[in-house]
Amino acid sequence: SRSASEGEEGEDEEEKQLKHLYKTEASREARNRYLLLCTLAWVVWATSFVSGLLVVYLSKDSHLLLVNLGATFISSLFAEVFMISAFVAFANPTQGEGKGRLTTTSRGGRSIPYAVLVLGTFMSILGGVLVSLIEFLPDETSKLVYTFLAAVSILIGVTKTHGLGGWVMHRTRRRNRSGFALSPTLPRKGSGGLSVSEQFDSNWSFWQPGRGGTVFIITQVCGWCFFATSLLGLAWISKFAVNKIKSLRSVTLPTAAVMIAAQLALAGSLTFFKDSGEDSTTFPKNLSASFRLKALGKGKESWLKVAEDSLTIFLFYCPHYIVISAFLIPYLFLPVAYASSIMMGVYLPLHLMGSIGNPQLTGNRESPAFRDWVGRSFARISDRFMGGIRFVCELKPLEERGTGKAGGAGEEKYIFAYHPHALYPLGLVTFHLLPHFARYFSVRPVTLVASVIFRLPFMRDLACLGGLREVTSTSFRRALRERNAVALVPGGQAEICVAPRAHSVTNPEIVLNTRHKGFIKIALESGASIVPVLCFGEIYQLKNGISLPRLQAWTYKQFGFPIPFLPVGRFGMPIPLANEGGRPITFVVGEPLKVPKLKDGAPVREAVEATHKLYYSKVADLYEKHKEAAGYQGKRLVLEHK
Repeated sequence: SRSASEGEEGEDEEEKQLKHLYKTEASREARNRYLLLCTLAWVVWATSFVSGLLVVYLSKDSHLLLVNLGATFISSLFAEVFMISAFVAFANPTQGEGKGRLTTTSRGGRSIPYAVLVLGTFMSILGGVLVSLIEFLPDETSKLVYTFLAAVSILIGVTKTHGLGGWVMHRTRRRNRSGFALSPTLPRKGSGGLSVSEQFDSNWSFWQPGRGGTVFIITQVCGWCFFATSLLGLAWISKFAVNKIKSLRSVTLPTAAVMIAAQLALAGSLTFFKDSGEDSTTFPKNLSASFRLKALGKGKESWLKVAEDSLTIFLFYCPHYIVISAFLIPYLFLPVAYASSIMMGVYLPLHLMGSIGNPQLTGNRESPAFRDWVGRSFARISDRFMGGIRFVCELKPLEERGTGKAGGAGEEKYIFAYHPHALYPLGLVTFHLLPHFARYFSVRPVTLVASVIFRLPFMRDLACLGGLREVTSTSFRRALRERNAVALVPGGQAEICVAPRAHSVTNPEIVLNTRHKGFIKIALESGASIVPVLCFGEIYQLKNGISLPRLQAWTYKQFGFPIPFLPVGRFGMPIPLANEGGRPITFVVGEPLKVPKLKDGAPVREAVEATHKLYYSKVADLYEKHKEAAGYQGKRLVLEHK
């Protein structure tokens, strides 16, 4: 026992010395970065100051004077960015517990990495603005100067984001895992006599090929490809400026867009970085060559899956970007006459051909294969990026109810009422495509969505392939008659206007709009059962970047769609965020509310009111019953009739 006690005391002493070395090494690296960035800041500032004086005294043309002073001012901004970066690098972290991560003691400290990302984004946007202004400069020299400043801006922005931002975010120091000694005074088995600085390996370095995890590597490749493309575009702009080509818009605008895309891709990649100890793509060096080849094959396969899932997310959540790009790209790269010819000769005929047969009413363009792919893909990307899916149904499975797919359940009619709308209710389209749904229902519902979707090219085509139809009384009745089941959001787009109330820190509310009663009336006319469906988690995946509830409510009443509408998730794009605590998206399907079919001459208004009240009372009960398991404690359900 005495020797055990002495051993524990020795280990405690080692831990103390290790922590001391840990802090010393971290402070040394931070100090070196601080001195380097401060030196750069003062050198750049002094250069811009001297250049400004020379410009004032040597420039004769007032217009050129303004242009040159603008260039000098931009150079001074570079110095300011370097100085801010120096203070960020010198921010004093404290060692956290758990996994050995470095944390800070204040909320401001935790936001330090994001300050670096904001600086990098500012520099990239500045570079894009400078590129866009080149066409309007008076002479070739000014164009070359501003092209150079744009190149410096994107270079500073990208290197600050990747180098400093990655280091600040992942500056955890860890004990070398190879079994080397911690210090000359602390010999360990297998000591290699390394110096103190070599015995601590930072999680982050500027050049780290093959490290960081599959998703990190893919996003890094995209970011650096965008960066290289932007430099190539700047080189072309310089060539055009030397050759005195006046119209540069077809090159400057795409270059500016690629510069900003490079910054966003690299900034987003930092959140996916994994330590080499967690990286599934790394493996020991002593493995056989055949095992390495197999591992590389699996790694390649996983890369392809990640790429496929990323493209699927973009297709599901960002189709409007594809629409906007399809219209803008011809005008950016081609003369206006050619671009307009493409619009009238290609896009317009394709759009008109897609309207043949009135697919938003009849569903004649529906593709079962595409529907099944959407269901599988949604389940897969939810598992990979959004915490998975949890499906709860208060009915017994078909087998236990004694009803098979060929049984009488197919003759029943269902109206699946989905709540809440959220900003982008993809769950409405996908919940009944999941394999869980087929265990409880033998029907394949038709999804009814807002008519505005069928007015937009490409988005309309995706909706038609998925079997979606517009939510009008005609298509509602037709779909219910043909397929015995429909799925829709009774609250409609009015719930988009009140969705921000769910994000309130002090009093979060899940608001359902109960004004619409048309689905109740159709249920009474057809004898269809109304099935409440609650989705927990989807409303928190996206936020409206511009929250103006009154204006959005007014535009919804006037135009049928709330404006402004800017869904924002990851990376400032409409890519969904994972739920808090890694909770899965939860779909809760309640028991059907059986509605007797109205007889001829029966009072319709009274029956609609009574059924409407009964239905929403069941929705409230269903919410209260399942909110705790879904992580909605403290979130109140509000039923509004506006």
